[in-house]
Amino acid sequence: MNHHDPCAVLRTPDGTLLGVEEERFCGEKHAPGRFPAQAVKWCLEAAGIGIAQVGLVTVGYEPDHMPTRMAVEIASALRHTGLIQVWDSVRKGSPVPAPDARTALAKGMATLLEIQSRLDRAPRQRMESILRQQLMSMGTPPPLRFFPHHLCHAASAYHLCNPHKAALAVVVDGVGESSSASLWLMDPSGEHRLVEEIPMPNSLGYFYAAATAYLGFTPWMNEGKLMALAAHGTADPDLDAALEQLQGPGIPWDFSAFLDGVTHRGLMLDVQASNTLFQSRLGSLPAGGDPFQVPHARNFAHAVQQLLEEKVIALIRRGIERTGIHDLCAAGGVFLNCRMNGRLIRMPEIASFMVQPVAGDAGVALGAVLLGVDPGTNNPRPELFQPHMGPRYSREEAGQALRAAGLHAETIPDAIDAVANRLARGQIGLWFDGAMELGPRALGARSIIADPRDAEIARIINTRIKGRETWRPFGCSVLAEQAENIMELPEGGTPYMIIACQVHPAWRQRIPGVVHVDGSTRPQTVIAAHQPNYHRLISRFATLTGVPLIINTSMNGPGQPLVRTPEEAITLFTHTPVDFMFLEGILVTRSTTRPLCQLKH
Repeated sequence: MNHHDPCAVLRTPDGTLLGVEEERFCGEKHAPGRFPAQAVKWCLEAAGIGIAQVGLVTVGYEPDHMPTRMAVEIASALRHTGLIQVWDSVRKGSPVPAPDARTALAKGMATLLEIQSRLDRAPRQRMESILRQQLMSMGTPPPLRFFPHHLCHAASAYHLCNPHKAALAVVVDGVGESSSASLWLMDPSGEHRLVEEIPMPNSLGYFYAAATAYLGFTPWMNEGKLMALAAHGTADPDLDAALEQLQGPGIPWDFSAFLDGVTHRGLMLDVQASNTLFQSRLGSLPAGGDPFQVPHARNFAHAVQQLLEEKVIALIRRGIERTGIHDLCAAGGVFLNCRMNGRLIRMPEIASFMVQPVAGDAGVALGAVLLGVDPGTNNPRPELFQPHMGPRYSREEAGQALRAAGLHAETIPDAIDAVANRLARGQIGLWFDGAMELGPRALGARSIIADPRDAEIARIINTRIKGRETWRPFGCSVLAEQAENIMELPEGGTPYMIIACQVHPAWRQRIPGVVHVDGSTRPQTVIAAHQPNYHRLISRFATLTGVPLIINTSMNGPGQPLVRTPEEAITLFTHTPVDFMFLEGILVTRSTTRPLCQLKH
């Protein structure tokens, strides 16, 4: 029920989880402001049930917390309209020009009336009404239950942990109902306890988004660009001092004064106001230019990334000190920052650290479903959480899509072996295999794959396929049993491509396509038992090249969500300069006359 990343997750009686984001249906990345109607319908169809057979609908948003959010909104909005500033001037005896006072009063009253209109009906009744109206088209809706947004994040993260031990869950994002960060003591009994929360407008996520906008990127969309750019910068004491001046004395961080002036109706970030504030302290950046070419921009990104890491480390230490718990899990959009996660996992105070791969708001639906399960219910957790919860397609369905697109088939002995050989020859391909991933990371179901030994291949993927800056790095999929020979790994590996790991110096020149300027890579450790086809592909590539890993990036075009269907994969194949496509066991290649589809026996 937040503004972005709507998602539906369904738990079947046997504990199977089905889930998909609404963006995969509507085609708009993050699907802002949409209800996940198509995602709900897919979950029901995949389970073979109707809405009337669902026992409970859980929602990761607590309407009873809305009055607290409204209070924050009122203060922010009135400050934005100038009414509070006028009042302060009058109170201090300073003259205020009448036109300015009238304008501020008119804007302030309009804002108050708008907020009042949202409070005229009880927030819970209003939200229940919206949900029931949406679900009525699918049948008689079941009972509804609401959970706090941050508790749902925490529950999604705890699902990765040992179910018999307590854990400290750390949540950091933009904002939930009114909290921007929180610590939770998660207990196997289901009696979870809030340890500490940091309310808006003191939000580390908002500050990072504002910094993203200052660099000329799109906030809430391109934070990964700031993270990647940070590795190209160097420490600048003047920048550190300037950022320190934007903070207050609060612990573990205090951005209230900064954010008070740059948020307005609905707690939306005012990019113009935040840019003006940054520019007044740090100077302007060249308009429309590439920040990578500007040393000040690179160093600013470096400083902001360091600040983020230090603040989250401080929060974690507070949590450990207050609870005595050293087993941690984490979720919330800020934990999509894999560079930060790579530093956190090396903290000596932490015994174990699990980051939910669906760390953003799509993961709230997962957490809400898990909280809705009675703790007394037999609810076994898998040995390894698998985010492959989405739509899957048979080879027959893939073949039908290919025939509809006018592609023809030829039989070959082994399509996976053929893919490995093509990768070893420097070709770039699409890999579409099995159930789609939940969350932003492609994990071997909807992936663009290539040879990591050639940095030029990575440049081609960035510029000609993904439409990204050339300085942005790629992650890799690596055989779990050989990963430690190549990079520094935490215990248990990194199966979700959400933690940056340092590559051993001896390997950095061998796999430049996946090594960032700081010597790190973002790996997915692939286990044969969980992804047999993908593991076999990488194993065959290793036999051919001596390198047990491949480039893996999400299968999508510029600004698009991950592809969902065979038809979408075919469209991407025909509109981008990739060399081949593996589509549910079918290998599609290019010829001089028309695409050639080769079908495995």
